[in-house]
Amino acid sequence: MSERLIQDIHAAISRRDWNAVETAANAIRDDEHSTRRILAGTDIGSLPIDMSTSKMAEKRMAELSAIIEDRARFPDRPDVIGRMIEANIGNLKACKQSAEDHANRAIDRAIKAESENAVLFSSARRQAFGEVAQKAREYAAHYPEASDGRNTFIIFAEWAEEQP
Repeated sequence: MSERLIQDIHAAISRRDWNAVETAANAIRDDEHSTRRILAGTDIGSLPIDMSTSKMAEKRMAELSAIIEDRARFPDRPDVIGRMIEANIGNLKACKQSAEDHANRAIDRAIKAESENAVLFSSARRQAFGEVAQKAREYAAHYPEASDGRNTFIIFAEWAEEQP
């Protein structure tokens, strides 16, 4: 409970401001209700009317200390939170494995496509050099026998045919 709320109620009483007294009292009641709800925890469906807030706090602290002690003594036997964490870690591992599998398939496809492209490129390159060699021999035919022009085109054609 907030000290500020208690100070507000005292000030309102001394001023005889009954509206302010009612507002401060409602705020104190709401604060007490939310505190009791937090102390009750999620395992209790309804709050016990006869249990004081201090007893609820003591009970909750005892439960928490028992949980902490159990986790320390039996780390291999997890409680609900431990099982949730294990499930989350399992999901993360499964996601990681799935991502790795997907990446490996993509890499395999890329390598296969690259090798197919290399074969296609090599074939296209050989064909292009073959066409260049053929054209160079055509041009060589326009020159007289044993001329520099003819010999240059013949050497160029031979070089083009040797290319991989």
